[in-house]
Amino acid sequence: MKKTIIASAIAAVVAAPAAFADVTISGQINVETIETGSSTATTTNTDVFLSSSEDLGNGMKAGMKMQFVTDDGADTNGGHTALYLSGDFGTIDMGQMEGYTESKVAALAANDAFEDMSIEVADGSNAGFSNIIRYTSPSFSGLSVGVERGETAGTDAVFAKYSNAGLTVVAANEKDGANDIMTIAAIYKMGDMEFRVVDQDDDSGDSETFIGAAYTMGANKLAVAVIDGGDTDGDYTASLTHSLSKSTSVYVGVKSDDNGDDQTGFGMKHSF
Repeated sequence: MKKTIIASAIAAVVAAPAAFADVTISGQINVETIETGSSTATTTNTDVFLSSSEDLGNGMKAGMKMQFVTDDGADTNGGHTALYLSGDFGTIDMGQMEGYTESKVAALAANDAFEDMSIEVADGSNAGFSNIIRYTSPSFSGLSVGVERGETAGTDAVFAKYSNAGLTVVAANEKDGANDIMTIAAIYKMGDMEFRVVDQDDDSGDSETFIGAAYTMGANKLAVAVIDGGDTDGDYTASLTHSLSKSTSVYVGVKSDDNGDDQTGFGMKHSF
């Protein structure tokens, strides 16, 4: 009897990891030192994602994704916490997340490793996390579309993405009360070169356009970007990133601000 109990206990311990086989942890940590005029500041930013998935059979999957964020050492509430159901019909996401405009389009207005020294388009789109339910279709010859409904203004949106031969075009139209915000982005990759443009316009006449280019030379990446319109009109960045490994990189850069707050900085990032 004792042998049976011991054998059962050993079997349970050996089998236990299998129950967690589909749980993964990923994320990144950035540490940056940025000089603005005579002031110097060091920041630490951490994004950790916990995700899991389950095969439901018949081509269907269910899962979840949780985000834990620290911004310069302080806990930041309101990260991504959502469930999803996917299959041949597409994907349904439910929970707290960024809207299509911010997460799928405006977020493309960045082409370097910096977290705290960058330029981006933000003409009033919903950049925070809200409770959202969304549907995204599967890809048909490179084209996918989606629609989302949020609990707060600024999170009702439609979305489209097309990819073919090195070109990716994405667009989102977001309802912010009586105001419509249209954001379009295009990325084109040609060998070691990459070009990207992100344009955002709203009914009030506000408009911002991000233009960026990057060139990869082995373990090194040179990136430049400029933004036109809005409060950051004329701002530009230039950075050089060197990959020490697949997961770790160091980088230096400069930012010119139209308000005179020019910056220089360096940092290190580790992804896992």
